[in-house]
Order: sequence, then C-alpha cells, then structure tokens
Amino acid sequence: MDNPRQQRYGKAPRKREQVIPAQQLSWVRQDPTDYWSEPTQLTKEQIVRAHYDNRQRAGEPQRIENVELRKVEEYRTMLKEVDVEEPELLPRVNPEFAYRNHVLPYGAVILAEDYTPNSPELVSEKQFQEIQEKLKQFVAGFGSSEWMQRAVYYQLGPQHIRKVRSCDFVTRSRELGDHDLFINNNQSVACLVVRPVNDSREATIRNIERFLKGEGREKPDEVLISEPSSGFGISLQQGEDPVIVRDARESRYALVFDSNYQKYVGIHEAEYVKLSRKDKKCHVAQMQSSQQFYENLFDTKILSSRLLSDPEKKFIECQRNQYDIRPRPLRLLQFEDSEKRRKAVTHKDIQHLDTFFCDSQFGYRNFEESIHLYVKYDMRPKNIECVAVKLECELDKRLAEAAFRLHHLTTFFFDTDYKTKNHELKYQQECKMLVVQDFPRYMFKHEVREWFIRRICEYNHIQIESVEPFTERVDGAWKSHIKAKKREIIPIIEFEFYRVGQIHGIYRPIDEPWVEDMQGAMGARCFFNLVKTERPDRPWKVTNNTLIKKKNEENFTVHFKSVQIGLELIEKILEESHNRAVFQVDRADRQGPEIRPCYRKTFAISRRLRIVLHCTIRRFDNEIRRVFSALTTNEDPIMMVDESIYYRLRVHEEWRPGSDAGIIGVMGWTVKSVRLYAQKLEALLQPKTFKNCPHLLHGIGELYAKHLEDKYPDGLVVEVDRFNEEVKFIGDSADLAMKDLESFLENRAKIGIAVEIPLHFPYINSRVTNLLYKEKVEKLRKAIGINYLFYDRKEKFFEFEGSIEQYEKLMRMMHELSLDYYKKETAGRALEDLPQQTCPTCWTEIGMNNDFYRFQCGHVMCRLCTNAKIRNIESSDIKIKCDFAGCGKFVAPSEILNIILGGPDRIRDFDTAKLHPLIIQCKQAIFFSNPDVIGCTSINCPGLLSKSDGDLLHYKTCASCSREYCRQCLAEPHKDVTCEEYSQVRHVDYSMKAYMKASGPSRVKKCPKCSTVVEKEEGCNHIECKCGLHFCWLCMHSSEDGSGPIYAHMTEVHGGHGGYQVNPEDLPDADIGVQHALHDAFRPEQFSDTENELSESDDDDSTTDDEARRFHNRLPRRRDVGNRLERERARQDHFNNMRWPNAQMAPPPPPPPRPQAPPHLWDFPPVLQEILQHVQISDEDRELYLAYLNNAATMADRENAIGDVAVFLTARRNGEVPLEQNQMNGGGG
Repeated sequence: MDNPRQQRYGKAPRKREQVIPAQQLSWVRQDPTDYWSEPTQLTKEQIVRAHYDNRQRAGEPQRIENVELRKVEEYRTMLKEVDVEEPELLPRVNPEFAYRNHVLPYGAVILAEDYTPNSPELVSEKQFQEIQEKLKQFVAGFGSSEWMQRAVYYQLGPQHIRKVRSCDFVTRSRELGDHDLFINNNQSVACLVVRPVNDSREATIRNIERFLKGEGREKPDEVLISEPSSGFGISLQQGEDPVIVRDARESRYALVFDSNYQKYVGIHEAEYVKLSRKDKKCHVAQMQSSQQFYENLFDTKILSSRLLSDPEKKFIECQRNQYDIRPRPLRLLQFEDSEKRRKAVTHKDIQHLDTFFCDSQFGYRNFEESIHLYVKYDMRPKNIECVAVKLECELDKRLAEAAFRLHHLTTFFFDTDYKTKNHELKYQQECKMLVVQDFPRYMFKHEVREWFIRRICEYNHIQIESVEPFTERVDGAWKSHIKAKKREIIPIIEFEFYRVGQIHGIYRPIDEPWVEDMQGAMGARCFFNLVKTERPDRPWKVTNNTLIKKKNEENFTVHFKSVQIGLELIEKILEESHNRAVFQVDRADRQGPEIRPCYRKTFAISRRLRIVLHCTIRRFDNEIRRVFSALTTNEDPIMMVDESIYYRLRVHEEWRPGSDAGIIGVMGWTVKSVRLYAQKLEALLQPKTFKNCPHLLHGIGELYAKHLEDKYPDGLVVEVDRFNEEVKFIGDSADLAMKDLESFLENRAKIGIAVEIPLHFPYINSRVTNLLYKEKVEKLRKAIGINYLFYDRKEKFFEFEGSIEQYEKLMRMMHELSLDYYKKETAGRALEDLPQQTCPTCWTEIGMNNDFYRFQCGHVMCRLCTNAKIRNIESSDIKIKCDFAGCGKFVAPSEILNIILGGPDRIRDFDTAKLHPLIIQCKQAIFFSNPDVIGCTSINCPGLLSKSDGDLLHYKTCASCSREYCRQCLAEPHKDVTCEEYSQVRHVDYSMKAYMKASGPSRVKKCPKCSTVVEKEEGCNHIECKCGLHFCWLCMHSSEDGSGPIYAHMTEVHGGHGGYQVNPEDLPDADIGVQHALHDAFRPEQFSDTENELSESDDDDSTTDDEARRFHNRLPRRRDVGNRLERERARQDHFNNMRWPNAQMAPPPPPPPRPQAPPHLWDFPPVLQEILQHVQISDEDRELYLAYLNNAATMADRENAIGDVAVFLTARRNGEVPLEQNQMNGGGG
C-alpha cells in the first residue's frame, strides 16, 4: 500500500545506483555553513559510510496496517478414494419378501429410454380387442368342479404362500385332499381352496392349519429394537407388551470374533486360485455362507449373520473402554431365542464379547465428539531460526532495516561463512543480504515469517529477490540437545497438564495449593508422581504417535476422555503458550514444541453413499480448508487474536478394508467452527425427495426409479420409501435424476424393459396358461407391437421385451382373465364365505394400479392405510391387530419393522430416523406399565433409570450417560438425606419453607398482599413488590400510595431507612463542616414510586450506596478504634443500622412525609391530587373533570386527558384563567 506522499503525488521514480569517485568524498568542512573554513580529510571508514549514505534511497519507513494479522496454514486434504467392496458370499434373502406386496420378478431391467418397436405397422388395436374377447369367451365356457361350490377358502399370508409353493401338488393332495390355489387380482388376496372334510368347515380349517404349521412348533415372532447409544433394548413379541432388555444374556444377539470363518474363507480362496475355469463355478457353489458355517458350528439355526462395520466397532470400544476391537473382524449373530444364544457362546472354538448390541443400537447420523492436542518436537539442536532477505537493489538497505526495526525485528549482517556477525558489511555495496530475527512467538514456521517479511517489504515498496531460512548457531546448543534426548517427554507433558488443571481447578485430585518453589512433602506439586501412579482417573492420556515417523521428529497425541474438560485444559495451555514455551524439553529451546489443538465432530456413513457423494464431499472439503485463509486475505479482525494461528478446518474420514461403513466429519479448530461446518456437512448428505408419486412406489415405476442408479453409475443411490411415500435420491447426480422422474409418465412409450412375467400363483391364476399356445402368443405380440414375447410352458412365465405401455397393456389383459377365472369359480357363493373384497379401512379395490400389504394372517390392506395404521401406533396400544372383521390377530413385530424400514436394498443410514417414533412410543408404554422405570433426566440422554435392591450408598449409573442416581428414588445422589426427605425438598412449597426457615426472618419474608417471597440481601428497609405494594421490611407496615408514606414511617418509627450511611464517628474531628458536607453528600434524596418490579433498594440509591461504601473504605480511621476486626465490625454495624448512632453532630432532619389528599379528591390520579389541593373547585367542577377523564377510550387518550386537565388547573391556580371561563366545553378542559 502506498504511503500518503505517493498517494498524493503518484509513485516516485526509483533512484538509480550511482558510483561516486572516492576523491569527491575525501574532504569535508567542519561547519557546512562556513565556506571559508578549512576542509578536513575523512578516514577510510567515514568515506565508506558517506558513500553508503549517498547511495541509499531517502524515505521514512511505514508500519503495515493490522500487524497483528495471523497467517494460518491450510490443511492438506485427507479424503480417500473409496471403492466398492464385494459383499459376503451367498447372502440369504428372505423369500417371503416377494409375497408381501407388488414386486417385480428378479431380473427385470430397463433396456433403453429411446425404445422403438421393430414392426410398428403390425400394431392393431382392433386385432388385440378380438384376441382378448375370444380368450374371455373361452373362460366363460369353463366348467368348475362340483366340490368348488362347497369348498373352504383359506387366505394365505407370506409364510403360508412360501410353504404352499415349496410343496408339489402331490404332497399337498396327500395332506389336504382335493384343493386348488386362487388369487383375487382385484385385492391380491391369495387363497387355498380345499374340499370340506366330512362337510365340516371347522375340521377343514384345522386340517389346513395343521398342514401349514408343519411338524415343528412355531416360534413366537420377536424383534429387538433400541434407541441409539441408550444401552438397553426393547423386546417386542407378538401379542405381548414391550419388555426392557439390558443384558446381552437376555437377548438373542451375540457378538463373536469372526476369526474362524475368515480362516475358512482364506483356505477356500487359496484353493480357488489353483482350480481351472470349469471347476471354479463348482467350488464357489460349494462354499458356505457365514450363516451356514455358524449353523454347522453351533448345531442350531441362525436367523441372521453380518459383519459389524468399523464405526460400530468403534462405538463398542467406547462402551467397553477396550480399544483393541477395531482391527479384528466382529460378527453379529441372531439366534432363535436367548437360551440357544447362551449355549452357543460357550463353544470352545469361539471368542465372544459380553456386550449388549443389536442392529438399531448404533445410529449412523449420531454425532461423536472428540478433542486432542498434538505436540510435535523438533529433536535437532536448538539454534536461532532467522530469515535471510536478499534485496534486489542495494539502495533499499537502510529503508529495509528501518522498516524491520519499526516492526520490532532485529537485522544482522554475516560474513560469507554465515557464522560471524559483521556490522560493517552493511556499508559495502556488494552486500544485499540482511538476516532478520526476533520474530513474534507465534511465527514458528518459515512460511509464516516469509509472509510477514514480504508484507513489510511490499508495503514500503522494497523489492526483494529472495527470502530464505537462516540458522544462527548458538554456543551450548549441542550439549543442551544431548541432555534433552535423555529426558522422557510423556511425563513432561503430563506434568504440565496436571499443573494447569490444579491451578485452574479443572482437575484437582489433591486439595492442596500448587507452589512452584516448594520442596519436600508439602504442596500439590510433590504429589505429581503419586497421582500419576495411583489415580487412573486422569481425564487425559498421552501416547507416542508411532504412525508418523520422521527423522529428528517426535510426535505425541494427548487424548481426553471428556470434551468439556479437554477444552478447558487446552484453552489454558494455549493461553500460556503465547507467553512462554510450554512442554519444554530442551532448555535452549526458546520457542518450544509445535502444538496443534484438534476438535472432531463425526458421524458414520455407508460405503454406498460415500462413493456417490465423492464430488460433493470434495467440493465441501476444498471450501472449508480455505475459510480462514480467505479471512486472512480480507484482513478480518477474527484473524488478529492470538488463538487464530491454530484456526483451520478440513473433512475428516476413516475407512478400513472390509467395512461397509466409515467415519466422516469435520476436524480442526475452533470448536464453534467445527460444529457449524459439521452440521452443514450432515445437511449436505441429506437425501433429496420426490413426493406425491404413488405410480413410482411399486411395479414398473419402482423399477424405473431404481434403474437411475445404473444410468448414473457411481453418482446416485435411490431408495423407494413406501412407508413415507416418497423416492429418495442421494449423490452427485441427484438433480438430474429428479428431472428424469418428472418426465416418467410422459415417456412411458419410449422406455423399453425386459422382464419375466410369472403366470402362476400368487400372481396370476394358473388356469390362464390353458389359454396360451404358440400361435395365440405370436398374434398377441404383433397386435400389441411387442418386440419379443415368448411363453415358457414348463416354468409358466412370459419372457417380455417391449415398452412400459405395452407391458401394462399385456398385464391388464392377464389380470382380467385371471379375475374372470376367480369369479367363475366363486359364482353363486355367499359373500361371507368368500375372502375379503375391499380394503377393510378405506373400502377401495386394490388392483394393479395401487400398492398393498399382505399380513401374515392372509388379509390385505392398501398401502396408504397400512402406513397410516403404523404411524398412529400409540403407547397405550402397542399391540395392534388386523382390521379385518372377525380376524383379531395381532400384527407381528417383524411385519411392523418391514413396513417401516422397507426391503433389503434400502439405505441403512436412515434406519434410526425411521424407527425413532416407534421406539418413543414403546418407551412411553414401558413407563406407563412400570412405575419403577423412568427416562434418564439428563439432557438429550436416551437412557433409562430403574429401581433395584441393594446398598443405598452404592449408586447406580445410567448406561448411556454414566450419570449416578439413587437406586430407590431414582433421583440424583443424596448422601446425608433420606429419599423421603429429599423428595420433600424437591417439592417447591416444602423447599421454599425450608429455605425461609434456614435463612431466617431477617433475610426472607413474604409480601403482605400477594405473598410473593422476597429476599433482602442489602439496601434500605423500603421494599416495593411487583404487585405494587410498598412496605417496611422491619415491621411489615405497608402502603399502596407510593414510597413516601413508607419513608416517613421508617424515619418516625425506626429512626432512619436503614441503608448505607456514613458514620460520623469514623470521620476526622478536625473540621465539623467537612463532616456535615460529607454527610449531606450521601444523604438519600426523595424517592419516586414509579417502579413496578420487585426491588430491594430505594430507587437509584444503589449507585450512591456503592460510592459511599468505596469512599468510606478510603477514609482514615480513628486511633481509638481497636484492631482490624473491631473496625470492620463497627463499619458493618453502621451499614446495616436500624437507628442513627450517637454522633458528635446532629443528624439532618428527616424528609417530610407526602401530604395526604382529602377524601373528595381520592378519585383523581395522584398527579391531579397534588394540584387540586391548591385549587378550590365546586362539586360541579369535580364531576365535570371526572366525566372528562372517564370518557377516554384508550390509555393514551386518558394520559392526554390528564395532561389537559393538569395544564388547565395549573393555569387556574396561577390566575391565568378567569373564573367565569373555567367550564369545559364538550368534555374539554
């Protein structure tokens, strides 16, 4: 920036270097003004300096603005390239999922979005109608069996459909006799139709249920859900109230280390490499999944098996305070019951963790906070680190030296060996290098020093050629370095933290003062080693960071158990580091080690989401890493504080091989900035939703929405959320996918699909296949315009390739034919004998255009009603039942979770948010049914507090927040008080009475009017309550007419108002006039009665009282007053006096009481009462004035009216208004 002279006249041209002959500077006059004096010859040194002065550019150095500005070092990015990892071998998929609702068969794909038929000229709507009519006529001529008119219809749920589908017709006939399978396509109701046994409906139903149940006993449906980080689970069983599960031994889940299965997989992978291409397929088919492996190992059924992700293992480490779990593979197994789980974990070949855990115990979007302090030691000899500045032009040397000096920097000149200081080199024209040192303490890196030097030179228009680091050797640095290398660093760091914690009261294991120079066994400092060895509760832990190994460097990390304690300790350490070298190991080290505070706020993210959000996260990382650099460039005041040298941010993430989830968040300093940008990052990863789209939640619409993942590979994840009735998009290509969905309905004719259409139960009545033969299928294909349509008679399905419109047209025809068969079979049957005809809630038909849900009882409900039923679950009715008339079966908990969460392809990052409303209602149900259990009273803690037997002094702790509480009353610990007494103290009325009794009547009293509790700490005895009453603190004399009557009462009865007053006995006796003057200076003035709040002082007298107290403390004391204690006691007596003490001078007269208005003026406001006491008015005038005041419509009008009357009466009192003109016209004054 230019100096003022250059701003005014423009930039001055740079002076050229000139070589002046030496003889011109060899002589000089002693007096430059005396031209007749003889010149004297200069010495050689004087000639050199004269040449130097002649060469240097003239000008005054300028101090840069905002010299306190700090330059921060930007983080380097730590983002990783996250790749997709192959899932576990042979995952077991629940086959019932395909029977719950409208699901397209496996293998359906979108071919293209610009599909065109091969032979559009063959498409004929008329021919299609003819084919459809002929097929319907064939169905109409179909004859049913005689027993169908008496058959029993039994609705099948997903489990029953799987059972029926797994048995062939012969096996079913052997168990059931004559039977058939039907589907009502209008309601998607699947039925097992059985010929009656001995014409008995009840016997037939018992026979059907015996067949469906099988030989084994059905296990009750049970699920375990949990609020993240709560430390307990809620067990939901079908038809039972929710039950709390706290111990891992009570649950069906077990955590086992997966070394056995990993060893098994490693052996098979080694054999797989040696096999030929033909044998590899057979080898893969022979490999066992983890579920099959553990079923064989434990000889019991395993319901589910999965490896825990790295964030889940980190969560378990924090729960157990065991930090060796993350490197090892850990598997979560679900057994049929807790007994089989207890038996399995005792197996000799496995190692398990006895920790409660389930799928919902860990929340992906739950923030985790941690704070660290990094300490880096440079283990080289500690010399003086300087900066060598080489100028472009030698004539700027003096200006540069002055500019550096102006910024409190020191400059030196060194010989060519760079070891010896030589100040005379400054005057040599060839020397253009200055060595600068004595930089501020926070400039511990060369990059920051160079930035500071360049700022100074640029501001003073000094051109520099280079800025290089320079080291000045120090004698004795090597010896000090040898001694430092022998010292242990970790005890030095711990000692500093213990000292800071002890001095500032952050961590005080020993209640003794810290004295630096105390020796022996006195003081807290000498107990450092004792605390270090015998107190494992230190809130910090210092470790040597072995991951960073560099020559001549030692890196240490200080971990903190509590973020709050760590933050307090780090703040104190940083404050001290600005003034001295903390954690000093080398005595010659003036700078100390480099310290970096770091605060992290992270959450978990699945690998799928991290891959598709790669560009979004990278842009965010680049943005936040430049935040504080931009503030420095803009010279923001926030970058001028001492702590700003530590300000920096970046995205933090952790990934481990084999884990399907990682950790992501923001790290850096300050805490506020990290928390702010962590919230922004979490919001950035929220999905974009496409709502009001029922056509996209099932069938072809769902297929197209999922197809967008293939259209935008590695850029999009799609979830069709049927419960929330929306489509969710996450990824860098989410906006493009939203536009594609908006045009889906318009482009159905252009979107081609390939799908296998099943023509069997439970999708289509299988008798439709009797209508299909090769020629008929070919005619149908040409009439619709389908590119490819093949009927597989053996497997009973269509192979279809065509547009979405063609698919929907074909499916409508097949559904109508299937429905015609169903109506034909059920013709003549009573409605009560047939399965449900409509949705039991909204009475609508389902069909193929809207979605449904099939419960295990076999009844079907439209999806909208199903979602509403689950959303409306309340704590008073957790056990919901089927709404179909006459059913009354409880809905299984597993079905509730399936409805809420969705299918196996969902985004599991949001499972916690989906289950949260259900978990809250289950917790409320537990609290309602069990009064011995309550929610934890800590803020935002999801834990539970429960009563139990045991020693009352042995307090329980919350499993979530570790808060201690009483095991009998569930309140906070109360050692010296019984639970009954403590519960009374917690009651407001009892607590207030106890406080008033303990404080005494001289401190706490109640208002005589409204009974508000008033506490008097200091001040005078006049109290004004918030109800408007004024009363005397000593005798409770009260008045509603302001403070005047109270002060008059206190003066007359109690001898004064009892406030702070100067004691004349403590004043010098020299001048009685001075005593009176001081007494009058602190005499309270007349008080107003305009305050409405509860007050303990007389209006604005508190400031005066404080000044009086300070003045009184500075006054000289009488010699006859005894020791210091007696003088203090005497002074306090006068501050709290109730009567004036006997003084050498007479006290001033008390303020006169406010005159009372006569009764006939009490209806007027107080302002008018004072005026009317000096003005005589008649009764007519009185009524006229009151009518004028009462006619005011608002408070503002009333105030204006009072002002008008006051002005009129004042003028009348002064004789300015004639007596005959005192009438008010129209209510005016």
